[in-house]
Amino acid sequence: MTSTPRLDRLTRKPDRGTSNRARLDALLDDQLVATVSSVVDGQPWMVPLLYARDGDRVLIHGSTGAGLLRHFAEGAPACLGVFALDGLVVAESTFESSANYRSAVIRGRIEELDKVDQWGKQNPQEVAKFLAPQIGIEQPIVEVAALRYSYGVKPVTAEVLAAQQKIADKFFELKLVPKQVRVADAAWNGGKKN
Repeated sequence: MTSTPRLDRLTRKPDRGTSNRARLDALLDDQLVATVSSVVDGQPWMVPLLYARDGDRVLIHGSTGAGLLRHFAEGAPACLGVFALDGLVVAESTFESSANYRSAVIRGRIEELDKVDQWGKQNPQEVAKFLAPQIGIEQPIVEVAALRYSYGVKPVTAEVLAAQQKIADKFFELKLVPKQVRVADAAWNGGKKN
């Protein structure tokens, strides 16, 4: 009989691991690409995706039309892996050679931000009930904030592009970037010509 291994702790060299939230956040903030995986029809499926941390959430960038993300939209469990190579250890033997790295594995469910946004707007009392004890603020105050907060992805407006263009121009002026950047050229605009 086989047993399911505990997936919440390291078994080899556990002294090298940590459950320190600040270190996890720092790793997530330092990297840009993660692998997101699940099992589809009994087969492992993994895709590298861009991601960003937003407080307690990890936002992944991908198309809801893509196969794996469609699978997640149906409620499949997800596993996100992030890895940062800090250095190689080259020794006289392969046995003594190694690498210094930081990594994290996060398991959970992936939700579409639009659906989370809609639910949050429709259920501010539930949002406040969940968040108040975690952040140490009274529930009625959190409920007022929840009514004003939008959880979804906001479109990039002309004002946002103008502010980002000012920063890009300043970077060019200070010679922090080698050539002038036109921010609007890099912004997705729904397929319209800029």
